[in-house]
Amino acid sequence: MALNQSNQGNPGTVSSSSVATALRSATSLTAGGTNALDLGLANYFVLTCGAGNTTLTFSNIADGATYTFSIVQDGVGSRLITWPATVKWAGGSGPTLSTGASKRDNVRFVSDGTSLFEISRALDVR
Repeated sequence: MALNQSNQGNPGTVSSSSVATALRSATSLTAGGTNALDLGLANYFVLTCGAGNTTLTFSNIADGATYTFSIVQDGVGSRLITWPATVKWAGGSGPTLSTGASKRDNVRFVSDGTSLFEISRALDVR
């Protein structure tokens, strides 16, 4: 998010246009099978895991963007996510997601325009 530096009295003011650009609506979907996510549509995705396991693919990855994925197990639980090879995990391996019914995990990434690099994870968020 760019800061509006033209306001000499308060150089830390965030302009409304930069907020609108930086914050986009959440995109929610029930995931199952293979899901192609257009990262140009949002930077916050709520994925409710439906029947079976989910494989994700991404398009329109923006250089310098951050993306947050909130992964919610359905009422059954035990659903798994297969992430694309363009996802790079801190420490070299992805998290073991919570598998209990209705459990939620959050994973956040920063992008170089090609890959997503994990910058944080919060598992079993209550």
